[in-house]
Amino acid sequence: MSYRILDLDVTHRFPTVTLSLQEVGIALVIRRMGKPIGFLMRSLPPLSQVSQEQISSWVAQECGIHIIQSAIQESLAIEAKDKFPLETSRKLPSVTIAICTKDRPDWIVRCVHSLLSLQLPKGSLEDYLNCKANNHEVSPEPEVNTTNVTVEILVIDNAPSDPTTQARITAIPGIRYVQEPKAGLNFARNRAIEEATGDLLGRVLKPKAKAGWKQE
Repeated sequence: MSYRILDLDVTHRFPTVTLSLQEVGIALVIRRMGKPIGFLMRSLPPLSQVSQEQISSWVAQECGIHIIQSAIQESLAIEAKDKFPLETSRKLPSVTIAICTKDRPDWIVRCVHSLLSLQLPKGSLEDYLNCKANNHEVSPEPEVNTTNVTVEILVIDNAPSDPTTQARITAIPGIRYVQEPKAGLNFARNRAIEEATGDLLGRVLKPKAKAGWKQE
């Protein structure tokens, strides 16, 4: 089972999506004029049809503020570039994106790949991963596709029953893997707070917890 991953730009018309029998949800990488502004996931029954209106509603709920902020920042940046050219190079706060997981290696790999696609120029994720697979030199962290923003992707593996998740995540460049031995979502979230190096911390929420994930 897998999620349909779509890369959408809010300046273009959204598609109508029909899931296949093997797809159990949808993951959306949201951009505005090519710049990433958000990411969301929704679990759905196989063969579900998602309308343009439904996608628009999800994007508005999850990314509406970011869309407005992006438009304002773009307008201010154009004005500031003319009036205060030195101010446009100011470094923005760094961001840690934390993902708490337990025994979901396939899901976490898909999620990480989607987040990486936010940082890399559009369409270059495959080249980036192939570079690592072929033992070519890559930077420890991908170049972020947002001016002066440093993004850390942090995976918290909560009391895993086997090393599969660790093996698959540590094979992906630019990702921090941390294991939290105490089972429970709160323990995993607290560990994410302790380990995060960014000025800001965001979490990717799993749409549905797998059996065995202790809810507190």
